[in-house]
Amino acid sequence: LSTNDVTWTADRLNFNGPGGTAHHCPAARVASVEILGGRLVRLTALDPAQATQTTYLSGTWPARTNHNVAGGPLQVAGRSYDRGLGVHTDSQLVYNLDGSFTTLAFKAGLDDSARPLGQADLAVIIDGRTVWEAKGQKAGTLREAKVDIAGGKTLELRALSPDGVNVLGRVDWIEPVLIRP
Repeated sequence: LSTNDVTWTADRLNFNGPGGTAHHCPAARVASVEILGGRLVRLTALDPAQATQTTYLSGTWPARTNHNVAGGPLQVAGRSYDRGLGVHTDSQLVYNLDGSFTTLAFKAGLDDSARPLGQADLAVIIDGRTVWEAKGQKAGTLREAKVDIAGGKTLELRALSPDGVNVLGRVDWIEPVLIRP
């Protein structure tokens, strides 16, 4: 297949077979995809250059890959996800990029385990400039975005507590993917 025959959205994989027949597969059912030339890179496959998190009463928790910050499944708005990053408010995950990516696609929200008190302000920052934010997020709400990060060298995913009290601030960055042209 050529790159013109395959498209990937946050929800599904679409491709045309050799005879031109269109096929669609929900993203949750895709076990793996090998793309020659590395057009897509899952953020979950990269190690952050910097990861800081401070919880209520100044405790620290590690960011989790493919689990929520408490070690459970990633679950937002009643739906479970296999891939993503689980963090606590207040957190910053910083990735060094090579400038070759044009888009960051992802979903984000508070893990269902954050009910009823969890809330967060979320932001994506490229080279010190905020390019996406969602303020006042509460459990049960999922935001989906495709963000222009063209030429970016430093990517930061930030989750902050809007009121300074980060009780149950369990944020899930779901299926974050870096895309090259």
